[in-house]
Amino acid sequence: MNDWYECELAPGSRSWKSLSLVRRMHLSASNSASKRNLGFINQVEMALTTFGFMGFPLVRPHLLGIRYDNREDQEAFVHLWAVLGFMLGVEDQYNMCLHRLEVVEMICRVMVRYIFLPSLQLETPLFRQMMGAIVDAFADYMPFMSYESVMFLTRRLVGVPGYQYAVDMEKENICRRLLSMDELNGVLQYMETKDGYRQVIEMYRAIFSDKIRLYHVKDLYCASLNDINQNILESSESIDGTYRKLPTEEPDSELNVEEQRQNSSKKHLRELLGLKHNQELVVTRIEDDSEWSTYLNDDKLKLLSTRGQMNAKFTIQSLNRCYSTIGRFTNEWALSFILYRIKRLHGK
Repeated sequence: MNDWYECELAPGSRSWKSLSLVRRMHLSASNSASKRNLGFINQVEMALTTFGFMGFPLVRPHLLGIRYDNREDQEAFVHLWAVLGFMLGVEDQYNMCLHRLEVVEMICRVMVRYIFLPSLQLETPLFRQMMGAIVDAFADYMPFMSYESVMFLTRRLVGVPGYQYAVDMEKENICRRLLSMDELNGVLQYMETKDGYRQVIEMYRAIFSDKIRLYHVKDLYCASLNDINQNILESSESIDGTYRKLPTEEPDSELNVEEQRQNSSKKHLRELLGLKHNQELVVTRIEDDSEWSTYLNDDKLKLLSTRGQMNAKFTIQSLNRCYSTIGRFTNEWALSFILYRIKRLHGK
């Protein structure tokens, strides 16, 4: 990918060959998934992937050590990704980078609110496995990184509440609500019929919401065996041996149907997240966007190990130094060294 930025995009160039290779890899993966009835790589997913490479550098550059000196730099960056998206097979109607800069920024902020903010709070076993593989792949270049520190930095970049360590709170704003729940339900109904989405539709039910949701996995208190035995002895004293039929609710009421659907949804979501029997998924709903700022803090940093905290703080401080001359020189030297190591390992 480094060639896309450094080499002229012309037939036969390294950047051209690299893009052609990536497109063939996408096609191969899509065909393989389609044969297994797992869906295929569609245009929406290609657009989301494009955002992953250009969205955060555009709307959250201050958290990545990126500086735009003028509007022309931003427009040039967006134009580059409009071309790269076209080269990778993104059709014009899905290529967000073909719009004006203000429109592109708004699209990116909408994606952050409705997709990446909720989804990065939910860790499935497969997500942890894939993220762990990415961290392991960078071990030769950045041995000080760890899974927990990478997740902290990623959630800080997205703006998940609780990860606002050393950030400018004035820039921690959220896109206003644009989509209604009926519109989001329409998207879910469409996804339910598609291979690849049907198996994890409960995850998308949790992600797509007109209101902001904060997710937290809570470990429940597990009583000791002695406490359990004592509770059983105390409760048995009031038992008189007479059987009494417990009252039951009508199973066909509309309320029960809705409750059953919600319970089924929670059960499937627990299975997708791989929660243990003593873990509970706590959901906090932010009813009003004005409440957003009350949840912003850096409490999650304290949950990291000592090594994880050191890694996260060092990375953040290094990125913040990019706005000084000495810091920018130091970081550029470090980045050049990492790229040099990568090229050496790949035989370039």
